[in-house]
Amino acid sequence: MLFNLLTIAFIVTLLIALNALYVAGEFAMVSSRKTRIRQSAKGGNRMARMLLPVLEDTSRLDRYIAGSQVGITLSSISLGIYGQNQLSPMVQRLMERLPVESAPWLGNLIAGGFSATAVLVLLTTLQVVLGELVPKSLAVQYPERVALATMIPMKISAEYILKPLIMILNGSGELIMRLLGLHLHSDHAHVHSPEEIEILVGESHRGGLIDAEERLLLHNAFRIGELSAHDVMVPRTRLVTASVDTSPADALALAAESSFTRIPIYEEDIDHIIGFVHLKDLLRLVRDEREGTLAEILRPVPHVPETAPATEIWNRLNEEHAYLAVVFDEYGGTAGLITQEDLIEELFGELQDEFDDELALVKMQEHGRFVLRGDVPIDYLNDMLGLSLPDEVAHSIGGLILNELGRLPTVGDQTKIGDITLTVESVNRRSVREVSLLVPERQRDTLPDDEATQRGPATPDK
Repeated sequence: MLFNLLTIAFIVTLLIALNALYVAGEFAMVSSRKTRIRQSAKGGNRMARMLLPVLEDTSRLDRYIAGSQVGITLSSISLGIYGQNQLSPMVQRLMERLPVESAPWLGNLIAGGFSATAVLVLLTTLQVVLGELVPKSLAVQYPERVALATMIPMKISAEYILKPLIMILNGSGELIMRLLGLHLHSDHAHVHSPEEIEILVGESHRGGLIDAEERLLLHNAFRIGELSAHDVMVPRTRLVTASVDTSPADALALAAESSFTRIPIYEEDIDHIIGFVHLKDLLRLVRDEREGTLAEILRPVPHVPETAPATEIWNRLNEEHAYLAVVFDEYGGTAGLITQEDLIEELFGELQDEFDDELALVKMQEHGRFVLRGDVPIDYLNDMLGLSLPDEVAHSIGGLILNELGRLPTVGDQTKIGDITLTVESVNRRSVREVSLLVPERQRDTLPDDEATQRGPATPDK
């Protein structure tokens, strides 16, 4: 009797362990990062060298996952059949001893029904807890380690023991899909979409794995692919330009006053920019005290449309060894100027040098109040503060205020958009230079810290 019980316990444990092995192997393989496995393989780990080709070949990975599913199914069915056949009679014999003198048949009926139910509940509990939940949790928490530990039994199962059954079942599944007019794509990649990666980045930030600056850098890296020249450029109203007929001395004085090292040069008007002059070329020309013209030191400048993607502009500037490009609108006129620094700042945030205005991009103050520059992009502000300010009619927060006011702004002007109050703090001729923004109290718990607000995308400050 004791030997029989030990045998039953051993076989039940073995079947649950097999189920746990396949569950852990499946979840570990789909959760493992190829970069970490590749690093371990380069370090000489034999299991990693075996696992890496599986992760890089989607058809092999699908075959291993199918092997896991077959293994889980077979072990679960075997556990149910064996457990009921071996344990139910034992429990039933115990139940039949219940004192039911007036109706012995009732005792037999109760014993049979109870024994089957009791064994089912017991085996299901063991299977779910020990064979499913525990191995799944371990595999999700330590995917690479579990994947390496289960590599050999998974390989033996998928490529040898269960291979014929996997081929039959996969073939049957593909046949049914074809009959239904559907097609299986075995070449799909087990990768994350950009949206999913951004969700993972947010979760990693909330879990303390990456800080606010790292999160913002990753966010900007995904966002830059959506930007166009219009989003990044310095608008024409803020350009410092000179006519090709300007004397070198006057152009040098203009460069000194503006603190720019490159001055766009135009013929007739600003809509016909033909190149730019560099400060060092101007200095040489003036130093030599000879009669020269800006045309002698003129350097070519590429022209790009407003709709050109920011990434394409970066590639073109590199290919042509150019630092800046003129942006033209749909009518062929000059819309603005874009530089390599503007593009870099879209990724790393505002770069300050000795000539830059020290006015902070966004400065967090007390009680949900922010002070920000008027040229802060609305979409960046929405992303950073979790707001929903409209960005259809204006690109910057200053432009939004101008649109709401319908006139030139003055210091102290206020406008309310939803629950957000915007106040003009300072102006620069016809544009808004500085704005204060008040966030409602119910939204303040989700606001970022002050450090996170100091970095962001570039704004037209050049």
